[in-house]
Amino acid sequence: MFFIKNAIKNIYRYKTRYILFGILYFIIIFISEITINLYFYMIKINDNLLKEYCNVVKIESSEHISKMSYMEYLNSQYIEDVKIRQYNFCTSGLNGQFFDKENIQLYTSNGLKTLDYLLYNPVFIFGYKSDLLYLSDLELNINKGRMFWNNGECIISQNRKRYDNWNTLDIGDIIVFENSEGIYKEFTVVGILKEDVYNDHNTNKRFIHTSYENSEYFEDVLGVNQYNGYDIDAEHGLKKSIRLGYDALIYLKNYNDFDNFFNEVLTKSNYTRFVVPLFSDFYTVRNFINTIKGWSILFTILIIFILISMTIIITIMFLNMRKYEIAVLCSIGMKKSRIIISYLMENITFVWGITVISFINAQFISKIVSGFLLTDIQNLIPAENVSDIFNTNIWILLQNTGVVFGGMTAIIMLSLILACINIIRFEPLKIFNKQY
Repeated sequence: MFFIKNAIKNIYRYKTRYILFGILYFIIIFISEITINLYFYMIKINDNLLKEYCNVVKIESSEHISKMSYMEYLNSQYIEDVKIRQYNFCTSGLNGQFFDKENIQLYTSNGLKTLDYLLYNPVFIFGYKSDLLYLSDLELNINKGRMFWNNGECIISQNRKRYDNWNTLDIGDIIVFENSEGIYKEFTVVGILKEDVYNDHNTNKRFIHTSYENSEYFEDVLGVNQYNGYDIDAEHGLKKSIRLGYDALIYLKNYNDFDNFFNEVLTKSNYTRFVVPLFSDFYTVRNFINTIKGWSILFTILIIFILISMTIIITIMFLNMRKYEIAVLCSIGMKKSRIIISYLMENITFVWGITVISFINAQFISKIVSGFLLTDIQNLIPAENVSDIFNTNIWILLQNTGVVFGGMTAIIMLSLILACINIIRFEPLKIFNKQY
């Protein structure tokens, strides 16, 4: 208790100098704490981005791949997770026509209508899992109505083809699929997309966008054996090839396992299936993320170096300013070990006090800075992951507190070593004679 009281008295006695040093320490510690908080945020962000953009692959194949076949990849040593994100269905497929003009009826405000020319102008049904839409390049620009929310709801694309009953569909109309295979499915139109400016009169856009469960209905009824077509190309009046069936995302345990998993799938499928990155430029994304992480580490090291350098300079300056006081204490019989302990307590009290003040202030600033980060990345990773990254729970707070106070204590120990060396070398007579 004596050393603590004496430390507080000395801090007050030299308050002018301590205020100056306190401001310097506050600025450096404040910046250090914000940097550490941002570093922990960046670690989590990097991990999520690597998982969502560099650890994700797809399977390309000319054959239909069932949901069960996709789930079998969970047995691979390289795979962490498999998620089905989409199911696409076409009324014609590649191996036959499941519907004709009597099987698809449109219940519009102008009465009952049917669709013609279904062989080369089929209806496409795209079903999406809403929680994985952020990993898709899909843009549903709704011109009229709203997004599908409930079972049986859909939004449709506009078609440029003339004299097509599809163009008569409006909000509230119903599209009914029914055939001899046992299919009966209704879709209520709740939204209509903006027309693609690149469409022409040869482009088929009889597109229905709905939930994954609504589109998978057709897989469950028709089965894999009856529906094994996978690609629909431009011969159906499309601008680009459309993948039919399941669209699955496969998450690697590590992006470095890509080549190993590629070879595993290739050999086991007898060269009929190929592993491709979800994003063609994933190598660039991976290198960019690793670069950001490297710069974060480098910046943190730079701040620590500045803090240590400043501590060394302040310690030497402070000891030189108080060497006469130390000489007096030595001359009256105080042991140098007692002087060192007194200096240590004084230094700890001062630095920890500044650390507490700067730590509290840094938490508020970190929230503001993390808000800017949140704005930039909230569309890149799942919403639940975003909240997990930026929610400061008790464990994260304790982690940051431990790092900050542990680092500052280590710096105090460095200061103590310098103080010990200088105090041990002090010789009172030389100081009094101004020969030191």
